[in-house]
Amino acid sequence: MAAKTGAMSPLGPEAPVATLPLLHAPTATLLHHVMGHGQSGDPNGKALPRWPAYDRAGEALLQHDMKGSAKAGFDPFKEKLDLIEAFGTARP
Repeated sequence: MAAKTGAMSPLGPEAPVATLPLLHAPTATLLHHVMGHGQSGDPNGKALPRWPAYDRAGEALLQHDMKGSAKAGFDPFKEKLDLIEAFGTARP
C-alpha cells in the first residue's frame, strides 16, 4: 500500500510515492517535446534529443529511457505488430 503523504504516484494508488523522483527525468523530456509541438508544431528544441518526423515507410520513433534521455530508432516490435494487424484484418 502506498504511503499516505498527500501525493499520489502516477503509476496508481498502489505504487509507492517514492517512485515519483524516478519519473521526473523521463517525464520532463517528454513534456518538453509535447510543449514544443503544441507551441510551434515542431517537438524539437535546442537541448532536446531530435524527434524524427513521422515517415510511414520507416516508422521511426523516439524511445525514452528512465534517465531522461531519448534516441530515435525503429520500432522493435514492428514485425510482430504488423503480423497481429494482418491477422486482425484478415477475412475468413
